Amino acid sequence: MKKNEEFFEGEAINQYCQHTNHLLTDITPGTIEAVQYEEKGEQQESTEQAREYYEKAGEMYSKAHKMDDSDVDSLYNWARVLFLLMDYVPRHAPSEERLNLLDKSIDRFRKVLKLQPNNADALFNLAQGLVVRADLVEDVDGIEDAHGEAAQALQEAVSLYESAYELQERLRAHHGSDNSTIAICKAPVTALTLVETLTSLVDATKSLGEMLDQFEDIELLYKAAMGKLSLAYGILADANEPDDDTEITVHLYLAHASLLTTLADRTYTDTGKVDEKTYETAIETLAKVLALDPRNVEAHCDLGDLFGSYAQALLNSSTPDEKKIWELYTEATRNFQTALEYEPDNCNTLYKLGDIHFTRAQLPLPIARKQKTQLLKSAEHWYKYIVDLDANDIEGGWLPWAMSAWGLGTWTDHKEKLTEAEGVIKMWLEIGGTLDLLKEIGQDNVIMPDDFVIWASSLVTNSE
Repeated sequence: MKKNEEFFEGEAINQYCQHTNHLLTDITPGTIEAVQYEEKGEQQESTEQAREYYEKAGEMYSKAHKMDDSDVDSLYNWARVLFLLMDYVPRHAPSEERLNLLDKSIDRFRKVLKLQPNNADALFNLAQGLVVRADLVEDVDGIEDAHGEAAQALQEAVSLYESAYELQERLRAHHGSDNSTIAICKAPVTALTLVETLTSLVDATKSLGEMLDQFEDIELLYKAAMGKLSLAYGILADANEPDDDTEITVHLYLAHASLLTTLADRTYTDTGKVDEKTYETAIETLAKVLALDPRNVEAHCDLGDLFGSYAQALLNSSTPDEKKIWELYTEATRNFQTALEYEPDNCNTLYKLGDIHFTRAQLPLPIARKQKTQLLKSAEHWYKYIVDLDANDIEGGWLPWAMSAWGLGTWTDHKEKLTEAEGVIKMWLEIGGTLDLLKEIGQDNVIMPDDFVIWASSLVTNSE
């Protein structure tokens, strides 16, 4: 997210924003105190202490704005701190708590734009908030048309990013002159600023495309996104600024690969055709990321997902190449393992490792049948590791752990594993698991077999 005087990035919810110094236009005692609280928050190792300081900073920005409702800087920074606070909501807290903070942040960014319609930073950050809202709103119970709200948020975000880019481009073209009548963007607009906005625009467009039903509409939307990517690559190639462009180049490659992967997946899903060229181009693009940043966990995980979806498409094709399919699944596993080496306690990667082993164990291939027992044991190991990291998360590793033990007891000679699976289900019930939650997780988890859900549901029913 961008502070009102300086640009800095935020990968949205679940990742902390990078912090820069505050350079407020109108310094007041209230804003000075707010800045001090923010700086203390940045320095805290304790999440709870950091959250308290950010809350105090938000209160100070709020008071400063109430004293002078034309104080755009305080209003802007108040919105930004509310957005930051989402990352400090406890992980097991209801999604409504994050959504409440986000909606307050969005509301204040809208108020900034009423006061300053040409504030490019506010346009960018409002778009970012709407992208997060599109993802978050579908996790909140009780929203009648969550899917529709998500699509609407993404449509507006795409439009806002486009407006922000247009203003930034004009500001950069008039560098050195009085830009106050053109747009408001307190930090100098560089080539990297433009590329970051285009990258965010492409990501939002990709997410919007994933919500569309008609493949023709998706193709048109993604064609426009490819045009934005070409524009971004051109800006980077022509840039003659001293800034290090490695980080933004990595983001651009990641966005490009993600768009290609989504397009290839939808091409197969909607037409039945395997677009090998697009899959291969996505692989090459992620390889460029790793050439720049070999320890990039996101790239390794994206590459693992890509190899897996490519393999699945080939598996379901009319002429499956069993050797290539197995090689792709092996590469997927290797990339997840590499990602875990760099971040050993990353639960997202642990889930991916468990899922890829569980998936490979069920493949209709001779080599998969031969390795079924070991693959299921590996899946069980990774799922149990998640439970070891957080045994109180009822939506975490418990049911996948039980699923892998059930698989061993059902699909191999290790019938004793069914007893272990029963024990895992009972422990899960003791920490708050319910039949409704089991059915919900079973519906959302695409690799969880229906037979397991039926078996586990019977156990839960008999335990009530």
